[in-house]
Amino acid sequence: MNMKKQISLILLFFFLLLTKTVSSQEKNDAKLLEDLANSISIGVNTKNHNLVLDAFIHPSALIYSTFKGSFNGAYSESLNTALGLSDFIKNSDKEVKQTFEFVKAEKVSEGRAIVTTYYYVTIDGQKSHKGDELYSAIKTKDGWKFVSLIFTLESWTD
Repeated sequence: MNMKKQISLILLFFFLLLTKTVSSQEKNDAKLLEDLANSISIGVNTKNHNLVLDAFIHPSALIYSTFKGSFNGAYSESLNTALGLSDFIKNSDKEVKQTFEFVKAEKVSEGRAIVTTYYYVTIDGQKSHKGDELYSAIKTKDGWKFVSLIFTLESWTD
């Protein structure tokens, strides 16, 4: 085998190895991101507001909602930051529970990602609202953190 072929085979081997490593890292990062989204739900369900704050890069991380249908979401106006959501969880006298239909990390690359969910919320055991969530995330020296959250709110009556 000539030298050019040997070098080509070696380069091909390292390229394939690197591709497998990157793919494996992306899968690992996707799992970490999905766990991070689930930690917010656990924080809501257990009234552990620190889990919510820990998931975001900063207490001032922005949270925006859009409304579907005739749902009156006036209370959500005060939840426009991670700290606002945390305070709501900490101070609510209601039993708020959130469940996910799915959590999916998407577009995970180069230290940035998008995480999508579809959620359902009950308050004091009664159906309240549901919708889509879209988190933007970055990888920091302390791991993945959410930078922002955009979600829809719609009345859950079915």
